[in-house]
Amino acid sequence: MQWCPLVFIVISVLSSADARHNATQSLRAHHLAVATPGLFVQLGQSASSCRCVFDDQCTCEGALRFMECVKNACNSGDCMCIESNGVNHFLESCQAMQGECSEVGLVCGAQKSTCDAKGVAWNFQGKSAEIVKPDPRKYILHTKHKAKVKELNSYVHRAFAQGTVVTLVVLCMTIALVRSSNSIVAKHTWSIIDFVIVTFLALSWFVVVIHSLDYLKLTGWHAILAHMIVAVLFLFASEMISFRLSGESAAVFNGIFTPMVMWTNAGFVETVQKNYQGSPWKVGAFFLVLALWYALLLVFFHLVVKKLTAKKKGDKAEDAMVGGALAGGFVLFSHLLVTGSYSPLEDRKSTSLYSAWMLNILGVAYLVISIAGLVFISPRAKTLREREESLGDQVGPTYWKLRLCGIADSFLQHLPRFSFIVSLAHIVCDHMGYAKGSIGAQLLLAFTSTMIGIFLIMLCAYLPLLNRNTIVAKDTSAMLIGLGGFMVGVAWSNMLDNSISMVTEGEGYAHPFEVKLAVTGFLTAFIFPVYYNHLKPIITERLAEK
Repeated sequence: MQWCPLVFIVISVLSSADARHNATQSLRAHHLAVATPGLFVQLGQSASSCRCVFDDQCTCEGALRFMECVKNACNSGDCMCIESNGVNHFLESCQAMQGECSEVGLVCGAQKSTCDAKGVAWNFQGKSAEIVKPDPRKYILHTKHKAKVKELNSYVHRAFAQGTVVTLVVLCMTIALVRSSNSIVAKHTWSIIDFVIVTFLALSWFVVVIHSLDYLKLTGWHAILAHMIVAVLFLFASEMISFRLSGESAAVFNGIFTPMVMWTNAGFVETVQKNYQGSPWKVGAFFLVLALWYALLLVFFHLVVKKLTAKKKGDKAEDAMVGGALAGGFVLFSHLLVTGSYSPLEDRKSTSLYSAWMLNILGVAYLVISIAGLVFISPRAKTLREREESLGDQVGPTYWKLRLCGIADSFLQHLPRFSFIVSLAHIVCDHMGYAKGSIGAQLLLAFTSTMIGIFLIMLCAYLPLLNRNTIVAKDTSAMLIGLGGFMVGVAWSNMLDNSISMVTEGEGYAHPFEVKLAVTGFLTAFIFPVYYNHLKPIITERLAEK
């Protein structure tokens, strides 16, 4: 294919990237002294108000200007000037300046620095700190500081360049695939685009809800109850809005909102497991409790909520929600058994290389089980669906059997999806030389997931067993395409989420929730209407073409 050389170029660029994560270090009350005239001090985590730099000629005026900056930082209340052990960093900064410009006659005190009858006083209301010799472990050469800044700038620009290259290559490949002369390739590409968009948006809201619990400092039963209420409200809103819509509008709305409901409930399952992760057996027991909870929830919605809407309205969304949420919880439980520690979806814990490969093998096993399960379920579900559709809005004797098939179908569809997004991340992010939070690792993961998605498109288009006009072949192809779109959407969403987390950490935000809520809300305001009014109708039209 014409774009294959470009793929190799991108892989070469990514493989040459520095695998280290060069996160900006927080220097809490640490000073950087130098041999040449120059001094840098940062008191606390703030990148601006707690930073003072001396890069001037050694004069009284220059030294006092530097100490005036230190005094203002100390008086701001945002900076760490007195440590718990009594070390006075106003004094240490002055002593560092003494060492740099010894000939100017700077005199240092715990609360005042003087030079040539002029002085800078810091009115600290507390115990006087003893004059201590500056700790050499808190000082590095100014030239080394500058080199570190250049290194960080180089890393940021390199990551930006890599991201730009990868994005352009992925866009070019996507356009080439949707315009392919092979109609099956084009249709599968449109399906993956659909999955990527809805998964990206749904996962973003999943992260927002998870962070909101931590932001509100909810734990234990309070966190579980709050998350349960949010999950039920998402489902209730989905069914009420869908009921108000009709025909194609309802299908389009459900196409983007159902994944959001599923991810919210997957987060609820995770919240329950996180609060009861004392042992694998306890997590497993609560998984069974969650299955019972969802059974009761479905009955409640069928008997109560659907009196406000209509019988059978929203059944598919409910089945997708329950099956997907339980699949996510089951994958996290099984990964706990393999690694020995519980690893949430939004805060993956590092694991050994052996465990990482075992998780990937487990993902392959789940894929095989899912395909085999679909071969068994698909024909039976088709028969039950035809019987129920013939009854219209009336509920027949096979109604709950059909619901059970729908839940099982969703469970099998999501089982390899959740497993692969976690296990592949372990290989790329934990065992390829990258530190946790590295943008390079997230970028490589996103690119790798995209290549897997393209491979699955080709596999379903050209493998005879998967492009036949049979129920099993269609359902298997749909599952593989869904797997590819799911992986791509999660990888790109995680890259954005990781970058926002690192930005908020470096800028000294108290919590990333507010920023992530604002960004997710902003993206939703653009993505949702464009998807609803323009993109989804195009996808539906392309998939309906013969």
